[in-house]
Amino acid sequence: MGTVADNPTPCSVDPPKSIENEVAMNTNPDRLEGVCPDGKKFPVPKVRQTLNVNLKTWGLLDWIQASCLLNLLLLALPLPGYFFIGWFLFWRVGYNVGLGLILKKQSDSRWLTSYWKKSPE
Repeated sequence: MGTVADNPTPCSVDPPKSIENEVAMNTNPDRLEGVCPDGKKFPVPKVRQTLNVNLKTWGLLDWIQASCLLNLLLLALPLPGYFFIGWFLFWRVGYNVGLGLILKKQSDSRWLTSYWKKSPE
């Protein structure tokens, strides 16, 4: 049976100097530190709980992901054909209205162009 030393881990590679400095300066008791098999310490990044469904903290991409998953799940259900016709019309109208609003706002005030020019590279 293999040991931890037999399996290369990300900890076997020397961490960047910025991580070593952060570990050396880490005095916050709320901050977790991980320990590599060779004894090196590294800060454990904060991550969001994946099982905690708090809809107030969802961003735009979370809602898009959930709606895509819902679309896939609806395909597996034995729903009548007119439901899918209505579902298609709902998304098609939403697409047309959304694209129309974006194009109208762009042609009136050039908001996409100004946003693109302001964004950092």
